[in-house]
Amino acid sequence: MKKLLALLTLGLAFSCAFAHPQDGMSPDELMRYYVKVFNEENISALEQVYHFPHIKIRNGKLTRFDNTDIPVIDYFELKKNPAGNIQK
Repeated sequence: MKKLLALLTLGLAFSCAFAHPQDGMSPDELMRYYVKVFNEENISALEQVYHFPHIKIRNGKLTRFDNTDIPVIDYFELKKNPAGNIQK
């Protein structure tokens, strides 16, 4: 019985540790949440939406994000080029 209780406790701890705010949201709710935190420029909330490692295509090249050391959105570049034409 103690082993079962320990396993259940461990399972609950892991499920809480890897929980994301979007868990349980419908696709529509997730898109509304994403647009809301994107427009608020809330990097920490956006990082909770992404799973790491995370891969994006930037300027025709694959970019891998292993953790949150590199921001998932570069608002500085976006504001320089409002049409979305980021040049590097």
